[in-house]
Amino acid sequence: MEFSSSSLQITPIEDPSIPQEFDFGDCFSIIFNCTKKLIQISESSNPALEVHSSSTTTTATEAILVPSDILCSGTPLTDLSREDTILLHEIFSSLSVSPELFDQILPDIVETARRCDSNTREIVVNLHVTSYNVVQDSDAECAICLEKFDHGNEDSSVEIVRTNCSHVFHDRCLLHWLRRCANCQSPHSCPLCRSIIFPTSEIDDE
Repeated sequence: MEFSSSSLQITPIEDPSIPQEFDFGDCFSIIFNCTKKLIQISESSNPALEVHSSSTTTTATEAILVPSDILCSGTPLTDLSREDTILLHEIFSSLSVSPELFDQILPDIVETARRCDSNTREIVVNLHVTSYNVVQDSDAECAICLEKFDHGNEDSSVEIVRTNCSHVFHDRCLLHWLRRCANCQSPHSCPLCRSIIFPTSEIDDE
């Protein structure tokens, strides 16, 4: 199960002292800062085990020029021509946000641009997206060999390890997987979610 929340901050930048060579002409300059945080929560099928979570954060910045006659027209977004609508989506296509989220935030960007005076031709957009991914921890079987974990196994050499991304494997299976990654000169990543387990040097030194 995955769900997301987002927050948006839009700030017009008024600076009449911008040199002429940086004049944006008939366009608005939009500085788009996007911060994404992914929180992965692993719920164990065994109620005696605790819930594990991990998070990763990425940031990206894009500078985009948008024609003022589209962005600041008095026409509601829903009444824009098909050509203008396609053009807007093409201009913003480089953004690392989903089309659904873009459609949600675009009206706020447009409304801010329409309220700007002639001295304001730059907008800073700060978007923060937090995604939660709740998964049922595979404590029943190893996702590599697909054999069930036998927690009562008398063979003490069969150990179970949990990665920093909260996935569970046989230790021998995970070691074999990591050796394959090393042989292929690939990152040492989790077989399930591809999160980096630990730096390459730590494996090479063993």
